[in-house]
Amino acid sequence: MGVLSEGTPLTWPQVEENVAFIRHYAVDLIGLWQRSKGRDEDPALWGDEIEYLIVSLDNARKNAKLALRSAEILPLVTGNGQCSADGEFPSFQTEFCSFNLESTPGKPWTMYPADLLYVEPNMKSRRAILKKHMKHNEYPITLTNFPRLGLKHSTIPEYPSLGPQLKSQFISDETTTQRTRYISTAKNIRARRQRKVQINVPIFRDKKTPWPFHDPSVNYNLHTYPEDDEPRKGAAKPNHIYMDAQPFGSGTCCLQVTLQARNIDEARQLYDRLIPLAPIMLALTAATPIYKGFLADTDARWNTLVGASDDRTEKEIDQKTLSPRFGGNTSYISPNPRLRAQHNDHTMSIPPKIKQKLIAGGMDDLLASHFARILIRDPLILCAEHLNQPDLTTSNLFEMFQGLTWQA
Repeated sequence: MGVLSEGTPLTWPQVEENVAFIRHYAVDLIGLWQRSKGRDEDPALWGDEIEYLIVSLDNARKNAKLALRSAEILPLVTGNGQCSADGEFPSFQTEFCSFNLESTPGKPWTMYPADLLYVEPNMKSRRAILKKHMKHNEYPITLTNFPRLGLKHSTIPEYPSLGPQLKSQFISDETTTQRTRYISTAKNIRARRQRKVQINVPIFRDKKTPWPFHDPSVNYNLHTYPEDDEPRKGAAKPNHIYMDAQPFGSGTCCLQVTLQARNIDEARQLYDRLIPLAPIMLALTAATPIYKGFLADTDARWNTLVGASDDRTEKEIDQKTLSPRFGGNTSYISPNPRLRAQHNDHTMSIPPKIKQKLIAGGMDDLLASHFARILIRDPLILCAEHLNQPDLTTSNLFEMFQGLTWQA
């Protein structure tokens, strides 16, 4: 995942008009590859990112709600002069939802064992800094998701659902952080797929679960937007918990780790070695068994994330020409002699013209295929500034494609 530059985002029709122009220049950023591929002996560094839910507790009523206050809290913790346990100033950022915050260490960790002694104290001190600048009954909770998100009285303040941004019948527009980047992402996912996102998580069946189960929180009689027809046409599957907006996935939390390798060869090997390890880590850390107050028949948030960011049209899904934007890896990329053709048995199409241009620029077949599959996607965010003066000395244009493609 990359870092997206800020700017004036275009509407989805405007993005569609200019995507070929931007894709052309993004491929031309092969110059960055040529200038960087020979780098060697970069320091091996790593860092962690922790995402939090902002939870407000009402002890008198024995109630917990999500506090939509990240925009109020962030200025208080940013540049407050308070160091973490290692003497550095930590960094805090907003996330997709207004009930989320994220923290990172003030500087990356090295591979020296001594640094491991500071990781946990650093995490504790970052949480303490956040708590210090919250209300007395608010807490930064490292829970994967809030079990009651999407039900009435689950946020504070409480706002009506069916807002014009998300058009969700369960959650309000105010649950999305009011930054143009996040708002545009949600709007353009819906616009590109030509319908709202459809997240269906299997319900856990016990002795008293009605069967077939029909999500009782779904209102089939809404007529506010054309999209309100979707549950009536089958978007809400039987025996599943139905969710219809990106915050159900993008509002979940995790611990992320970013690694910097010494050179491109080491980075490619590291990428490949994490592919079989990641599902094991996912299973070991599964902690998402409840959605909208219902017990799910799954324990991990993976498929919820996939559904929340899936911008594919029905035709693309039926023809299987494009994998989900958030999904599993489609290929190994390290030129390992033990790599066999069947290991890269993906079905996603590779654009031949883009691939050949990358190969002509110096990439090998494996790496060119990897980046071509990223560049075949439409960017969810495109800024007017990129159209006026395409800057080929930076990776900003490429990040329009890479930054919102999560093949993990």
